[in-house]
Amino acid sequence: PLQPIQDGDRPRLHCSHDDWTWYPSPAVASTVVVELPSGILLLRRAIPPDIGIWHLPIGHVEYGERPDEAAHREVWEETGLR
Repeated sequence: PLQPIQDGDRPRLHCSHDDWTWYPSPAVASTVVVELPSGILLLRRAIPPDIGIWHLPIGHVEYGERPDEAAHREVWEETGLR
């Protein structure tokens, strides 16, 4: 059975038997072009899928999150930049 848990600042449903968490997300992503004096910020992917490819900071918009909030969150999560 799924039980409510707190995952960071978001409530989630979690199955402790399978250690599975439901992450509801719309099929929306946010990406950002970060311009620096030396050029555009690219990230090299370290986890599946597509390990090793270069990409802009990008990620899924969380359920209930605005796309601009997701863009800021993804840049911070992936680079530590605010």
